[in-house]
Amino acid sequence: MTPFRFALSVLPCLLILTACGHEPVDGDSSELTGTGIDVMTGEEVLAKLQPGSIGPLRFDYDPRALTLIEMPIMFPIGPQQQAWGAKLVPADRADQLGQQGCVYGDPPRRRTCNARDEGGLVLSLLERPIEDYREDFEQAGLASQLVPARLDGTEGFAYNRTRLGKHALYRFIPVGERTLMLAEQDLAGSDNGARKAIAATIRSLAQELPAAVR
Repeated sequence: MTPFRFALSVLPCLLILTACGHEPVDGDSSELTGTGIDVMTGEEVLAKLQPGSIGPLRFDYDPRALTLIEMPIMFPIGPQQQAWGAKLVPADRADQLGQQGCVYGDPPRRRTCNARDEGGLVLSLLERPIEDYREDFEQAGLASQLVPARLDGTEGFAYNRTRLGKHALYRFIPVGERTLMLAEQDLAGSDNGARKAIAATIRSLAQELPAAVR
């Protein structure tokens, strides 16, 4: 090989090595260092998630965006039916719980900030099979308001509810002889970070569901 051809063959490699080293070109170093982009690996992203569970069902949530509160969960219709469960509330709203001055209801009223009236994600593993809860809706005259729903291929039903001016989507999914109740309640304002975190939590829960059903 002639020296000229050898130089041409080496040149692309030198260009690639220079690019991989992120060397500044033509005085643009301030632009490159000022972007502040923080790229995390998959392991680092997972390390920032916090595990949670309801019965045999496990899920992950981002504690920077959401706060997990274990609390009694109310069934959305009919006589008072209470089950133990959990609620994920936006972290900035959770910091205000117990304080005065939160606005709830329709018409709006100032009240003590509390987890029940905050928007968020409600999770509860109910004791009875899903058909029992479907009958509860039928007896309440709400059968026509039920729509099909699924979570990772497992079929159930959903119910849209409005209470005190706030909307919530309740999903009921069979888990063996029990029923997963999952309620997405409207968040205050445009909290897109919390919305994305809630969506990610639901995806992580859906991945666990088939194992729990088996």
